Amino acid sequence: MIKAFIPDWIRRLIYTGVTEDLDFETILRLQITNFAAAFGVASNISYSIVFVLWGFPGGFLPPLLNLCFIVFIGFPIYLNHIRKYNSAKFLLMLALSLDSFTTTALFSGNLLGGHYFFLIFALLPFVIYPYNAKFISILFFILNLFFFFYIEYLSEPPFLALDSPFYSVGLQNFYRILSISVCYIGIATVMLYFLRNTFRNHSELQRTNAYKDKIFSILAHDLKGPMGSMGTFLGILMESVERISPDEMRKGLKELRKNSFQSYVILENLLDWVKNDSHRIHFLPDYISISAIVTGTIELLQIQCAEKNIQWELNLPLSHLPYADERMTATIMRNIISNAVKFSNHSGHVIISSLENETEFEISVEDFGVGIPSGKLEKIQNGLLPGSTFGTAGEKGTGIGLLLAIDLIAQQNGRYILYSEGKGSKFTFFLPKSP
Repeated sequence: MIKAFIPDWIRRLIYTGVTEDLDFETILRLQITNFAAAFGVASNISYSIVFVLWGFPGGFLPPLLNLCFIVFIGFPIYLNHIRKYNSAKFLLMLALSLDSFTTTALFSGNLLGGHYFFLIFALLPFVIYPYNAKFISILFFILNLFFFFYIEYLSEPPFLALDSPFYSVGLQNFYRILSISVCYIGIATVMLYFLRNTFRNHSELQRTNAYKDKIFSILAHDLKGPMGSMGTFLGILMESVERISPDEMRKGLKELRKNSFQSYVILENLLDWVKNDSHRIHFLPDYISISAIVTGTIELLQIQCAEKNIQWELNLPLSHLPYADERMTATIMRNIISNAVKFSNHSGHVIISSLENETEFEISVEDFGVGIPSGKLEKIQNGLLPGSTFGTAGEKGTGIGLLLAIDLIAQQNGRYILYSEGKGSKFTFFLPKSP
């Protein structure tokens, strides 16, 4: 909501100097530093215009001084850009304080409320500096409080004549209201930005913890079983290699092959899921052949398919070339076809087809197996892991593959329809025909 109201160039300005290697707290303080510098530049320009229009004491000298300080106030943004973060913070705090002190001490004193800005500047270092830099934060806090009390009680501006219009109560009230409004707007904006990012960080931590729990659950339950079975069978084979019959040997090796393939699929889906969630899978679209991808996927799953004697019906015209990422689409097809085989009965029938619409290709994989229970189907459609499931031959699944496929479809500007009622299921997804 807030992001929609912020122009893109302002967002880029606030994010100046932000890099992937910085932690969340450092990024937040860096962004507030950039915002304070930009806000200070904008305020100085605005006040300079008002000073000229209202005939501020000293003529054009106050605006000229302000314009000089604008350079020093805005320069920290460049220092952040070249990653001189500490120098940027120090220069910003010094420039803001000296700019306001010079203007108020020479030209207006406590008449116009300009010294109220020192109260903001006294708090700002605690926001932009980390806790371990508390000495310099306290130093700037004391300096700005000193400036405030000096202007409030001791200042006698040399450029403020006795007949100055700024002794007018109406004019003083105008400037005081303006100064207080700017102060509160600045504080409110910083606090809102700080709270928003703190909330986002809290939400991200919750998501990360849930994500970590899912990974540990998969490693502990879904990989532990197949790996344990493989170890058990290897132990039996090693101890009984001389006494075991060829048929028993063949049966044991077949079980080992099934468990190793099952572990590979779970691990592959888990790694792809992690890469996708951490944005390490890059979207590189081009015109790709659905027919070639499906053929390669069936070859990859040939052991699983042969054991169940799966019957294929492929309706994939060679001319169907959607504009998509080949690796993402191959991952999608691998998971959808693998699920269709897993939940198909022996000698099951799987139909894979592609239809061409006006702006997109419609690719579907349909099986006539056991189908998906309504509870698990609802979880999948809500982006939740459905929990461990077993195929018709005891193949174990985690549900990650299907969720990964759905995410990858969305990343390619596609959409999907998953239908399962009573018997069998049909997964249809749509990919664009052109960029």
